[in-house]
Amino acid sequence: MDIINPYIHGGESVPFDGFGNASRSFNGVDDYLDLGDSDDFSFGDGSNDSPFSVSVWVKIDTLQSFRILSKYDTNANTEWSFGTDGQGRLLILVSDGSNFRVARYSNFTDNNGDWQHVVGTYDGRGGNSPQLGLKLYVDGVESQNVYDSSGGTYGAMSNTIQPLNIGRLQLASSTQYADGNIADVRLYDAELSSSDVSELYAGTNITTNLVGHWIKDTPSLLDHAGNNDATNYGSKFSYDNPSPAVEFGSMSRIFDGANDHVDLGNSTDFSFSDGLQDEPFSLCAWIKCDDNARFRVLSKDNGAGSGYEWLLATDAGGNLNVYLIDGGTFRGREYTTPLPENEWIHVASTYDGSGGTNFRLGLKLYVNGVQVDNADYGFGGYVAMDTSTNNKVFIARYGTTYSDGKIADARIYDAELSSTDISDIYNGTNVTTNLIGHWLTNNDDVKDYAGTNDGTNNGGAIYSYDNPNALVEYGGASRAFDGSSDYIDLGNILDNVFAGTGKQWTITAWIKADALNDRLIFAKWHNSNPDRAYFIRITSSGDLAFNFTSDGTTNNRWGKVTNTSPIGIGSWHHVAVSYDQTATGNYLRLWVDGVEDTNPTDYLHAGTVTSIYDGNATIQISGINGTNSQDFDGKIADVRVYDTDISATEVYELYKGVDHRTNLIGQWLTNRDDVEDKAGTNDGTNNGSTYSTDSPL
Repeated sequence: MDIINPYIHGGESVPFDGFGNASRSFNGVDDYLDLGDSDDFSFGDGSNDSPFSVSVWVKIDTLQSFRILSKYDTNANTEWSFGTDGQGRLLILVSDGSNFRVARYSNFTDNNGDWQHVVGTYDGRGGNSPQLGLKLYVDGVESQNVYDSSGGTYGAMSNTIQPLNIGRLQLASSTQYADGNIADVRLYDAELSSSDVSELYAGTNITTNLVGHWIKDTPSLLDHAGNNDATNYGSKFSYDNPSPAVEFGSMSRIFDGANDHVDLGNSTDFSFSDGLQDEPFSLCAWIKCDDNARFRVLSKDNGAGSGYEWLLATDAGGNLNVYLIDGGTFRGREYTTPLPENEWIHVASTYDGSGGTNFRLGLKLYVNGVQVDNADYGFGGYVAMDTSTNNKVFIARYGTTYSDGKIADARIYDAELSSTDISDIYNGTNVTTNLIGHWLTNNDDVKDYAGTNDGTNNGGAIYSYDNPNALVEYGGASRAFDGSSDYIDLGNILDNVFAGTGKQWTITAWIKADALNDRLIFAKWHNSNPDRAYFIRITSSGDLAFNFTSDGTTNNRWGKVTNTSPIGIGSWHHVAVSYDQTATGNYLRLWVDGVEDTNPTDYLHAGTVTSIYDGNATIQISGINGTNSQDFDGKIADVRVYDTDISATEVYELYKGVDHRTNLIGQWLTNRDDVEDKAGTNDGTNNGSTYSTDSPL
């Protein structure tokens, strides 16, 4: 069964969906977002001011001149700004554009590089003392340690043509940038109350008077409260986030089978017996075994081969076991079918705490949400688990044996979970009742997100983007092609999508060209007749072109090419081609950066065409069969195939970072260092291309 999580965060209960679980990182050198100029961002007409508020989450790497939001430059276009100054003080500033400005400052720290919620508000009073209408808040609390600065007699803000920037402020002598992460940027055309600010900090979604909302939980650059979408200049999508909610299921940790493990300490929270009577408890985790023999999930023992209490693990044959230890007695339940390797599975055990001779009747094992225990395990009599203050809880270790593979979302409950609970967790619902320990979430740490028993990483267990859920990360990485011999071969399984009559499809990709020169992006084409079907290329002039044949030869071919030269060298561009043979007129459409060329010109026409040819050439990302003279020179990311002609709105939203998966049948070159198909089964074969963290979003 494929796990398709219907919730973007893995199903946990969050105050609302849409902010705080991702961010954008800014390098402090030249990264910023440009939101353009809009009346939505201006709060004065030159005579009177109006109220506004700014709310942002920040994680600051360099405190000085951390510029958050600015509609401000070095001349009369200056209106307002929010961020830190050269001394690292938090400020909100308004200006009348004649170098007369008023600011309210507050002493501020970078919180040791941790996330903070900062808010600036203005009541729009203007007049002789506008600074009295400015307020600053940090982590939901109004700053009382403030002081004012004035550049002269203040008039009122003007409605200027200056664009609003996130992460940048332009001064006369320099341009300053944010160095760190920014998330959940909000602009209101009203003064937020102290209660509003406190609720925002606590996770309540306040949408009244919200006129701009950027940097939510996806790579999207859209304005989620208006129509002022951002243009990105260098900032990167990041999973670093300020959310107090716990995200799980989209990351994991890698254990090497030699000595990697997580030590969770010897807290009595995880002892479920006094030596005479047991208590209920449950264990669960997602696991991916490289070697299913002795894969240790969760255990409580002294790490030296003695002093055990409980264990969830596989045995030497790969069979899943849960057992409890009473002195030298190991008794429990077993699933006698070996667990699969190289596949994500959810494992769980529950115990009702019954103890005594028939305690095994109270033990259950689950795999992928289904109860599977079918045999008893161990030997000897049993009364209750041993307890020892020397025994620790371990992830991926039992005694002196270790797990070889990946583990995510490890949990301990102090109750017997029901079969419904286990099924819900497997399907992505966050069950938190009686949860007393929770580790290996989406964050790159081994903290306990349900208690205070943080782990210690031992042996170098590595944070990994390999994950048990069907969420696909994209836009944060790419693959580099050298222009001479690098390509990815996808075989010819997708022929039925493109070839024949009555077909509808769309191909999209992100590209960054180091050279143009008629380089191919996606093609089923051979260097010689009669195995030529179709190709997408960038022409030497920087135009996007598509061409196809109906008989495998260039005698009968047809295509279209943009005529505005929209593609340049050294910058990321989103390209899309859609085809609908059932449409009348022009059934081939071309987009670059979300904009359709509605008047493309004919490209390499010859003879007559009826449909796309089903040839013997394989599909390649970069280049064509039989020669490497037109291999792509640069980087390619997030290549997609849809089995329909998706709408212009969907193409635009893909360009802006919105993920559309309906009718998606192929997706390659996501954030992972592989050429696997993340939407189907058509994995690629890599020939020379290399993984790169250069990214389009």
